Amino acid sequence: MQWNFKIISAICVAFAALTGCNDSIDEDIAPRQLVVEGYIDSDGYPSVFLTYSVTANDYDRPMSDNLVRWGKVTISDGDTSIILTGAPNNNSFPPYHYRTFEMVGTPGKHYSIKAEFHNDVATASAEMLNPVAINSVDFEPIADSDSLCATFVNFTAPSDTPAYFVVFTRSITANTPFQPCMLGALEITIPSDKCRLQVYKAKSDFSPSDEDFVPHFKRGEDIQVKLSRVTKEIYDFWLAFSNESTFGNSQFINTSANLPSNVTGGFGIWSVQASSSIAATVK
Repeated sequence: MQWNFKIISAICVAFAALTGCNDSIDEDIAPRQLVVEGYIDSDGYPSVFLTYSVTANDYDRPMSDNLVRWGKVTISDGDTSIILTGAPNNNSFPPYHYRTFEMVGTPGKHYSIKAEFHNDVATASAEMLNPVAINSVDFEPIADSDSLCATFVNFTAPSDTPAYFVVFTRSITANTPFQPCMLGALEITIPSDKCRLQVYKAKSDFSPSDEDFVPHFKRGEDIQVKLSRVTKEIYDFWLAFSNESTFGNSQFINTSANLPSNVTGGFGIWSVQASSSIAATVK
């Protein structure tokens, strides 16, 4: 299952916002760095995209020049190291994808990534925790709408808290990939608490007008919700990304700092996710 939302654009824009606020900034002060967009789910395969960050001197450079082809990406679980295969993928953004089917995510293991291109090296490592099952999904009608429903997932918090989660959704009907849902990063502090979480659609297109975005699913639509348990470092990235995508166009709430990252030697995220999912028809 691959991410197909424009997270790399968001990362590049966020970093450019900080480095681009002064026209006199020299590229020696704000060098281009590798941006890693990678993940591995429990019982899933690793998937990675590589680009370069946008600096203050890069605004005339075509975005395609920031795409990293022919990089070397190595994933290790502590016992085995696998070099991912890179290939064009016109169904994804960026349209070049590194992946392998020789390694499957297993809870309890640490997964590290090493991305190399020319003289640039970016690394990250994170533990895969134990997943938390989704017990059920239910719906409530939206007032003044005959076609939209609010969506909720129900699950029991783990006994070891605090616990951190990211919620992803996809439309089975429209055959879309999983995307991080709006306001979908959450921290739970009460052990074994019965949780009921409202799930929204992803707001990842950065629409120019809030009127263009409808956060609810339509009646009759087949959807899938994924609940991914992550470490605090990974949660911090997804919380910042959620805030950026939700409030980034607001004149009252705005972000100007870099997104947090668990990547050393570059930017981005290596998202090691202990995931469970549930499919349902909106009704």
